Amino acid sequence: YMKMGRFDDAIAHYKMAIEKNPEFTISQRKIGTSYAFKGQYEEARANYRLAYEIEPTNNGRIEDLFGIAKTYIMEERYEEACDQLDEVREIAMEVGLDARVAQYEFCKALIYIYSNELDNALNQLGKAEKLVKEYDYFKSFQMNAGYANISLRVVLLALQGNLGEAEEAVAGFEAKLNKDDRDMVEVFNGISGILNYFKGDYESAAEQLAKSEPNNTYWQYYLGMALLESGNTDDAREVFENLANFNDDIGFYAFNRNRAIAKLASLE
Repeated sequence: YMKMGRFDDAIAHYKMAIEKNPEFTISQRKIGTSYAFKGQYEEARANYRLAYEIEPTNNGRIEDLFGIAKTYIMEERYEEACDQLDEVREIAMEVGLDARVAQYEFCKALIYIYSNELDNALNQLGKAEKLVKEYDYFKSFQMNAGYANISLRVVLLALQGNLGEAEEAVAGFEAKLNKDDRDMVEVFNGISGILNYFKGDYESAAEQLAKSEPNNTYWQYYLGMALLESGNTDDAREVFENLANFNDDIGFYAFNRNRAIAKLASLE
């Protein structure tokens, strides 16, 4: 139901699950997420807190606090989101969840990007990159963290107007590109598309972003923007509609869902 956007139905069924098992924290957490998608952020935070109180695992408690942070992000209350992420970071450090610490450093860098605090974003990205290098993370996390780092760095440089440095970063990634690695190719298409978007080459940007990771909501948002700028309004609207109705409980999605909804409203 949640994936279909039927949030009231989702909440009703999650509540039935809790009635059968009051300690089923996943359902309590999902109620919070459903309320967040409905735009009822206080109710969302209240349910995340309920989940936190009955959650037995450190990872689950951290996920509940991160859920609260995401509601602040969706409201564009970035200072409160940062405060919540700082609390999450401290808990993750205390219990030795180093990968979680790095994840939230990346998320905080993105908050600074959206609040146009670009110098802070650059510093935060440096912290995240340093953490990934210092700790012995499992290989898949190191790979994904590396992708997040190059993606955010290209975005930051482009936003700062440092297109030459952004081009160098993209070229450096291309030099290491393994064309048989689908994930790597999708990241390359994403960062190349972002670079072309900020260079004003919207048709090339749209072509490349269309071949990037379909579940990366940041790339999808800029795909819609590139299509819009190149005059393909109907295709852009479809991209924004898909993004607005993606309804998935992932961190970076919180940044882009409301932007897509706002863009759709402007196209009416």
